[in-house]
Amino acid sequence: MLVASLLVSSPPGYFDQYKPLKVRQGDLTDPLFFDFISYTQYSVLGKEMPNGQQVFQEPCDTDDCDPKGIKTIRRDASIADNKLLPPRFYDRVGDNILRGLQEGFRDETFNAPPSLPPSASASQVVENLQKLLDIFVSRGFALKAQVMDVSIDSNDTKASFKVKAQGTANLWGVASLSFRRSPVVNDYIAMVLSAYLRQCGRQVTSFDLEYTDTQIEESWAFE
Repeated sequence: MLVASLLVSSPPGYFDQYKPLKVRQGDLTDPLFFDFISYTQYSVLGKEMPNGQQVFQEPCDTDDCDPKGIKTIRRDASIADNKLLPPRFYDRVGDNILRGLQEGFRDETFNAPPSLPPSASASQVVENLQKLLDIFVSRGFALKAQVMDVSIDSNDTKASFKVKAQGTANLWGVASLSFRRSPVVNDYIAMVLSAYLRQCGRQVTSFDLEYTDTQIEESWAFE
């Protein structure tokens, strides 16, 4: 019911905007369905995170469950403030995707670049960011994705750049969630690049997201 109601209410109507193409509901290999179901997940998360519970119960099948198959969960005190949930979620998703790209996932290997030490040059870091984008393209997530307009300081320790990703499988979702000012946006490319920068001991000093009907454009700076 939730998916159906979101589908009907999505401006201007998710089905209508792609006619005569048909969305193959339930088929994650269909980019149109993937875009919508990813949007749906993040739309729900964005609405629920501000009301996150400190203690809750969930079904489980491990040794520490009670006889009814229920486990009581208490949130880590370090993230007791619900305002901390969106950035923590963003980081964890990025970390998990990056780990899969580097270590492999479900018998698939992606040959993602390993982390670099903090002593590595900003130029090397940017080069590896492009390699990560190349994986998104080679796996069909985007038609094209490039690091552009790179500016590196004289010591090669800081950099600013743009990422332009065309025809991404989450383009509509990113645009819709951004327009609705959702606290979480399903910009998987940004999540992975941010995770890689953290992995390399770098700090993102600025980030901005823009979009058109055909591409996502991100502006970055790190040190």
